[in-house]
Amino acid sequence: MAFICGALDNQPNGRTGLNNLIKCAPGTTTVSSQLDPNIKCEQVIARDLHSDTTSIYWASTSFVLCSAIVQPIFTSLCILGRKTSILIALALFAIGSIVCAVALNTATLIGGRSIQGVGGGGLLALTYIVMVDLFHLEQQTRVYGAVSLMWLVGSIAGPVTGGAFAYYVSWVRVIVFILSGTTTNVT
Repeated sequence: MAFICGALDNQPNGRTGLNNLIKCAPGTTTVSSQLDPNIKCEQVIARDLHSDTTSIYWASTSFVLCSAIVQPIFTSLCILGRKTSILIALALFAIGSIVCAVALNTATLIGGRSIQGVGGGGLLALTYIVMVDLFHLEQQTRVYGAVSLMWLVGSIAGPVTGGAFAYYVSWVRVIVFILSGTTTNVT
C-alpha cells in the first residue's frame, strides 16, 4: 500500500504514471485481510488455549464486529491523508496479529482479534477510497469487480487453507502468514 500512497503523493490526482503492479496492491491487501477472519480453526485454537469453542467463536465475531464499526470512521480519517490513514490501518492490523500470535488465553486472543478487526475494517474501506483516486470513472466498475473477485477468492480459500494449515501445522503460524502477506504491501 505504500507504493500506492507514494504514487498518490507524487502524481496529480493519482491518475497518471501508475503501473499495473502498483494498481494491484489494494486488492492484494484486501485478500490478505479477508483470509484472516474466515479461517475456520476454532476447535484447534480452543484445544491449544484450553478453552471452549463458544469463547473462541467470539474471537471471529469480534473481528467482524470491529471491522464493520470502524469503516465509516476510517473513511472520515482520510482528511488526514490517504497515506496516513492506510498506514494507521496497517499498523493496527499488524499489532492485532502480533497480539493474537502471542495469545496464551482466550481473552488476549479476543482482544487481539478486535484490534485486528479495526485495522482490517480500515484496510477494506480505504481500498475502495484509494481506487477512486487511482482509476478514471470508466475503469472503476471493472476495478471494483476485480477487487470483489479477490474478496471472493479470500472468502473461499481462507477456510480451506487456513483450517488445514492450522490443523497440520499451527494456528499461530496462520496468523503470522496473514500478517506477512498484509504487511508486504507496505514495503
